[in-house]
Amino acid sequence: MIDINYNKKKYNHLNFANMNKKLLLLLTIFFSILILLPIQAAADTLGNNNECFFAYEQSEINSGDTVWNLTGASYPDLLCSENERLNFIIDGPRLEINGTGDNFVYDTSIYTINDVSQIGWLGEPHSVVENGTDWYLSKLFCNENENDKHILGVGENLTLPDGFVIYVAEIDIDQELLWFILTKDGTEVDSKVRSVGSQYVYKTDLNNSGSRDNWVLRFSIESINSGIHNIYVTINGIQSRSPNLKTPHMYYCGDYIITSRFNDTMLEVRLKSPDNSIQLEKGGTVNILCDRFRFRLDEEGDVGGLLNSFIKKNDNTLIGTDVQVELPEIGVILTFENVTQRGWTYVCDISEDSSPPTGFYELSDYYNILTTAKYTGNITICLTYDDTRSADEDNITILHYEEVEDQTDVFAITQDNINIGDTVWNLTAADHPDVLFEGSKETLRFIINGPELEISGYDNFVYDTSIYYQNGEPFIALLDERYYVIESGCDWYLSKMLIDESQDDIHSLIVGETMDLFDGVEITPIEVSVNGESAMFIITRDSEEVDSTIISEGEQYIYEKDLNESGETNNWVIKFNVDSVSISPDNNLVNISGLKQISTDILKIDPPEDLFDIFEIDTVSNGCTIRIIFDYSGDKIQLIKGGVVNLMGDKFRFKLDEQGDVGGILNRQETMWNDITISVDNNTNTVYGTVTDLSGFVIAEPINNTWREMWMGENSPGGTGITTTELQDAIYHWLEDISIKEHILSTADLQEIIALWLLE
Repeated sequence: MIDINYNKKKYNHLNFANMNKKLLLLLTIFFSILILLPIQAAADTLGNNNECFFAYEQSEINSGDTVWNLTGASYPDLLCSENERLNFIIDGPRLEINGTGDNFVYDTSIYTINDVSQIGWLGEPHSVVENGTDWYLSKLFCNENENDKHILGVGENLTLPDGFVIYVAEIDIDQELLWFILTKDGTEVDSKVRSVGSQYVYKTDLNNSGSRDNWVLRFSIESINSGIHNIYVTINGIQSRSPNLKTPHMYYCGDYIITSRFNDTMLEVRLKSPDNSIQLEKGGTVNILCDRFRFRLDEEGDVGGLLNSFIKKNDNTLIGTDVQVELPEIGVILTFENVTQRGWTYVCDISEDSSPPTGFYELSDYYNILTTAKYTGNITICLTYDDTRSADEDNITILHYEEVEDQTDVFAITQDNINIGDTVWNLTAADHPDVLFEGSKETLRFIINGPELEISGYDNFVYDTSIYYQNGEPFIALLDERYYVIESGCDWYLSKMLIDESQDDIHSLIVGETMDLFDGVEITPIEVSVNGESAMFIITRDSEEVDSTIISEGEQYIYEKDLNESGETNNWVIKFNVDSVSISPDNNLVNISGLKQISTDILKIDPPEDLFDIFEIDTVSNGCTIRIIFDYSGDKIQLIKGGVVNLMGDKFRFKLDEQGDVGGILNRQETMWNDITISVDNNTNTVYGTVTDLSGFVIAEPINNTWREMWMGENSPGGTGITTTELQDAIYHWLEDISIKEHILSTADLQEIIALWLLE
C-alpha cells in the first residue's frame, strides 16, 4: 500500500448516508444459517471464536470422505485470484489426505491486469518475470493504472512498498521537466530527469540473465502545474514488484512436486506419490503446502477447516503490560494495556463497508482489526494520516464505528402476561417504523404460546411484504431493506435503488464535463447540435464506454441491460430527462432532471426456497407479495427468559424479562461513530485514540465547508477575499479535478471564487 491518498471522484450532487450498505449483507442473511435456537443444539461446529478464525470448515469429517473445492473467487481469505484453486479429499476414517489420483491438487494460472502478467502463488499476487522451463515470480506490491494519480510538490516524498521512496528534487515548469531521486532503504539508487508524458522505469536483473532488463518500479509523468506555494507534478500508473524472487520449479516442499502445464501458463502442485499423505491431527493444526494453508480439527476429529490466512503460527501479541503490536501495512501501532493470553493481531479487512460518518470527510481507508489475544483494559491505537491534502489538522479525529446495543431495553412494542396464555402480535410498517421499513407494506404476525414460551405452527408466524409504488416505480421492502422490483412472480429480481430523483431535481452539465454516479458509472455530454435542440451523451463504467446516444430536448434517456436473465436488454439501469440544451460563447450546457439509477448487483429469489434453516420464502397474491413462514409444522422459535432471540436472521429481536411475563420486539440495532481521539501529532502525521475493542476505524475531519476555507477562510492568504494567486490555484484544482476534502470543484464553485476575486 502506498502511503499517499488517491484523488477519488465523488458524486457531489447527491447525499445518501447509507449508499455504501452492501447487497452482500442481505445475501448473507438470506443464504446463511443464522438462527441457533436454544433448544436446538447446533451441529457440532468450532465456529470463529477468539482462538480460531476459519475461512472454510466442514463437519462429519471422520464419518467418511469429504470433498474440499476452494477457489479464489469463493474464498479470498485463502486464495488471492480467481485462477487459483485448491482441491483435496479427506479420508475420514484415516483422517488423512493421500496422494492417490486427484486427492490433492493445487493449481494457479497466469492472468493480466494493467498490462502486468501476474499469478496468484500460495495466496499472494505475484508478477511473472519469466515462465517456461524456469519460472521466476516476484511479489507484486502495486499495480495501478493511469487513473490512479499522485500529486507531489518540490521537496516532497512518495513512500512506496519495499523501502522505495521517490523524492521530487526540482521541477522546471517552463520546460516541463522533473528531476527526482529514487532511494531504497535510505540509500540513493537512481537520479533522473524526465519530461511530461514520459515513463520512468527502474530495472534490475530478476531472472539471472546477466542483464538489468527486468522492471522493478515504473510510473508515468502526467503533468506539471504551479500552485500557491509550490510547483506540483502529477504521476500515475505506479507499478512495483519485489527484487526478491521465488522460483517454483525448485520448490518441492517436502512431499510435493510442482509442474508447469498448459503451455507454461499454469503451475500445478501435487503430492509426489500415492505413498505420500497429509496426516490430520485431532485437536491440532497441520500445515499444508509449504506452511501456507493450515488445517485444524476439533478434539473428536469431527469438525475442522482451513484457518484464515492472516493468522500465523507465530504470535505477535505477547503476554504482559503495555504490549505494542505494529501493523505496518496500514501504518498502525497498537498498545494493549494488559494481555493475559498471547495471540495474533492482524488486519481483517480494509474496505468502506460501513456507512460514512455524517458530517465528516474520510482521510483514510476503513481499518478493521482482529486479535486472537485475550486482554483487559484499554487499547491505544496510533494511526498515520496523509498530509498531502489541505486538512485542518487541528480537527483531525479517529472515529470508531460500532453497533449500539439495546442495553436500556428500548422496545418498539411490548406486551405483558405473556406466559399466562396466547398473545397475538400484529405489526405493520405504518404502526411500527422502528421495526419495519417506513412507508412500505411489510407486516409481521405471530402468536406466542404463553405456557411454552414458543412460537410454533404453520400459521402462527407469517411475514408478508408487498410491492408498493413511489414516483411510478415499483418497490418492495424485504426484512427492513428497500429494493427496486425488476421482476416479480415466479422469480423475483430485486436491486438497490442508488439514485431516485424527481423532476424538480435539476443538474446543469457543461459539455465535456463528467458527472459521476455510483458503481463506477459516469455521464458525459460530449456535443450539442448547432441549433441547440439535442445533445450526445456517453455513458462509461469503470472508464469503459458502455453506451452513446443523441437525445433531443424533452426526451428521456434510458440505458438498459439484461438484469433478469431474460436474454433481452430491456431493464433500465439509468434514466433521466433532457430538459433543455443551451449554446453560449463560453459554455454549452445541458439541463437534465429526474435522474434515476439502480444497482446491477441483483438479488434473485426463486420461490419456494428454504431460508434461515427453519423458514420458507414463497410468492402469494398473484405474484405481488413475498411471504415467509415456517418450513415445517414442527418448526418453532423458543423464547428465553431474560434473554434475546432473533426471530428471522438478526433483523427482528425478541426479549423477555427474567420471569417470562413481559417482552417485546426491540428497536432495530443502530450504528454510530464515536470520536475516540486523545491526541494529534502534526509533526509526525499521527493521531492517537483509545478503545476497548478493535474494529471499524477511520481518520476523518468535520466538513464545515472546508474547501471554501482553503481560499476564503479568515486564515487563508487573502483572508475572506480572493487574491490572484488563490484564484490561479483554484482554477488549477478545477481543471485537474483535484479534490479538496473529497470535494471536486464544480463550475458554480469556481464562479463563486471568481466573483469574490472581482470584488477585490
